[in-house]
Amino acid sequence: MRSAKFCGWMCAWTLAGVLCAGYSYSAEPENAAKAVVTIDKAAQLKRFPSEQYAVPGKPVPEAASNMSYGGSLRTGIFAGGPGFIRLKDWPNDEEVVLLSGHLVIVSDDGKSSSFGPGDVFVIPKGFNGTFEMKGKMKEIYIEPGKR
Repeated sequence: MRSAKFCGWMCAWTLAGVLCAGYSYSAEPENAAKAVVTIDKAAQLKRFPSEQYAVPGKPVPEAASNMSYGGSLRTGIFAGGPGFIRLKDWPNDEEVVLLSGHLVIVSDDGKSSSFGPGDVFVIPKGFNGTFEMKGKMKEIYIEPGKR
């Protein structure tokens, strides 16, 4: 049986896609209950505004994102790297499944976490820290949608 805390995190599913402009939807929210939506890992990605999240003195990654669904959950693909991005007061809990690459996350309090392909983690609401994309990386993100 899963803990209430774990279930709470999973219910609040949510990296970086929340901040992207120009989402592409493969299903509209009003149709969500009528059909299963496939998250296309090969979807064409749109430029992510990495400069907005620049870390002074660190390389800014080439990055792109595509949202595949925008109902009660928002989910899609983010790809980028190598380079750094800075997250400040992250707006939602966000679950991330790293598909490829290597990512090191360092919170402002100095805690460091390293992730590789197949790893699953949560970026909590309010997170402050840096993401170092060691090379090219690709992830699926899941976060709360509009309510």
